Amino acid sequence: MFPNSINMNTKSFNKKPRQPFIKIEMSLADKIIEAIIWALILGFWTYTIVIYCKLPESIPSHINEFGEAADYKQKFTLFLLPSISTIIVTVLSIFNQKPHLFNYPIEITDTNARNQYYLGVKMIRTLKLCITVEHILISLYSSQQTLGNINGLGKFSVLFTPFLMILILGPIIYYIVQMYRYR
Repeated sequence: MFPNSINMNTKSFNKKPRQPFIKIEMSLADKIIEAIIWALILGFWTYTIVIYCKLPESIPSHINEFGEAADYKQKFTLFLLPSISTIIVTVLSIFNQKPHLFNYPIEITDTNARNQYYLGVKMIRTLKLCITVEHILISLYSSQQTLGNINGLGKFSVLFTPFLMILILGPIIYYIVQMYRYR
């Protein structure tokens, strides 16, 4: 069926090596962070529901580099960010219970598994917090600008997008460096 020049190497289709299964228990600090994340999600939904009635039918959906509204959508789109945040936090919370399934930048062995899993779980937890905060900031900014309570970010508008990027990329870089450091 295949031409003779194609050599199918079945070894290249082997599965990833099995990583040790170790349950990572949450510390008190981890439980507090999880409670903060879910409190932020609940507050986010509450704020969105309360502010919804106060907004006009059309709200800014895109803010340009000068902090000005560049595009408008119907106000029901205000529910997109809390919905996305809730889905992301829920999925990552489920995924965070199985750190042996994560992809790590280094080889996981029986001796380094506990430390690597701990760092992986902390990274996901930190990302959940950062993503939630980021979505809340975007929603607050958009809704408050629509209501006329703020008029752009002024000279800080140029820094807003890089700040949001650092808010997500910062923890990822930090934890990957820690994973290499404690391999």
